[in-house]
Amino acid sequence: MHSSLHTSAGTSVWEQKGITDVVAARALLHLLRRRDLLHSYGGDGESGTLVNRFNDRGRGQGVSLSPNMIAATPPMPELLAYHRSLGLGPERVICPTYRPRVPVTASFLKDSELIARLRADSSLQGIFFRYKDAAAVELAKRLGLRCVGCEASSETYAALNDKSRLAEAGRVYGFETLPVRVPETVDGVPAAFEELNKLYGAGCILRTGRGAGGFGLSLTRTSSQASRAWSRLRTSGQVIVVPFIPPSKQGRNVSLHGYVAGGQFAPVVVVDQIVNGFGFRGARCEQALSEDECDAIRASLPGLGRWMQAAGYEEAPAGVDGFLMRGSEGLRFVVIDPNIRATNTMRPWSVVADLSERTGRRFVWLFEWMVFLGPVRDMQQLSQRLGTDLLNPVTLDQGGILPSVINRFGLGPAGASRMEIIFIGRDPAHLKHLLSRVAELGFRYV
Repeated sequence: MHSSLHTSAGTSVWEQKGITDVVAARALLHLLRRRDLLHSYGGDGESGTLVNRFNDRGRGQGVSLSPNMIAATPPMPELLAYHRSLGLGPERVICPTYRPRVPVTASFLKDSELIARLRADSSLQGIFFRYKDAAAVELAKRLGLRCVGCEASSETYAALNDKSRLAEAGRVYGFETLPVRVPETVDGVPAAFEELNKLYGAGCILRTGRGAGGFGLSLTRTSSQASRAWSRLRTSGQVIVVPFIPPSKQGRNVSLHGYVAGGQFAPVVVVDQIVNGFGFRGARCEQALSEDECDAIRASLPGLGRWMQAAGYEEAPAGVDGFLMRGSEGLRFVVIDPNIRATNTMRPWSVVADLSERTGRRFVWLFEWMVFLGPVRDMQQLSQRLGTDLLNPVTLDQGGILPSVINRFGLGPAGASRMEIIFIGRDPAHLKHLLSRVAELGFRYV
């Protein structure tokens, strides 16, 4: 790895002007493409991660640049064949015995026969975990594989993703965050609420310190509501209080994704977040960032890099969520959530970057999780319904709709389908057209 990622390495068709460190982006692509690694994208061992009937079987699945992947259950065979026809992966999907709602890594540890087979596979030299917990450490040890792209300890992952520590990290290392209070008892909640509510006058958010994906979170407008929310959330661990920033002051809700090396957090891509309420649903990379937006984001990078370096987090992907907020002193990037791991956005980004490299053109894109009620969908039905708008291996340069995950399950008399879909547009108008086509697939539940 280059000792300093902030070094010019030419340009690329997929780079985001004013943001992308091309050396860092290529390092991330190389990590995700390595044929000698086993890639585990589930990340469901992270405290606070929501696992339910909608996403249980699909954990770890998805179109990828990675040849060897771990998943909770095998993907739909015709979907996997379609991905391979596009020159994408995975080539091999490795699944332990399915255990509903049990983290995939924990299930893997119970499958001694599978572990023995993989230990004998000389083509594998290492393992990459999206998020590294104690079970991931034990699995790497049992497999006889070294951790690559996730060398930091499981304790470091837990500490850096602890939201209660974010404000102090910002103060110490020099990046902007929201003020946080951590009441130890319910009696301390009203004072914390009143203090923070004064900042914007729109209430406060209470959330668990380890919640992920926007879950384990409650918006409260009064101190009594805050006390009730604290009591409810406290059963899941420490509860933090932060001011709620009203939409009129939020500006742009974005997430920054990058690669950490040499004490630097090198940016790869900034996307607009797609949320349903407070829950993460996907990301959009369509609207260009202005010069002052780029400057505001880049101003946060040195402090973020110092924070991660001090914790021992190196040679690994990471991300943060935040608001681009305009005030009397100009535009600021305020970090609101740490995602110190491989993020949900990195895999779709890498797929679009790979297609851009192969076709020589830049795309606008987004990915989103969707649940459709009604007749369950498969690749044959999608091909019939979407026609030429489905991404075609012969005309990759034209973009299209790329189903990444399809899981079918019973929900009432007709059933339902949960999909992760990547929309790859030639321009914003084409992207809008692709979205309209998916709206025709059926009644969308969420």
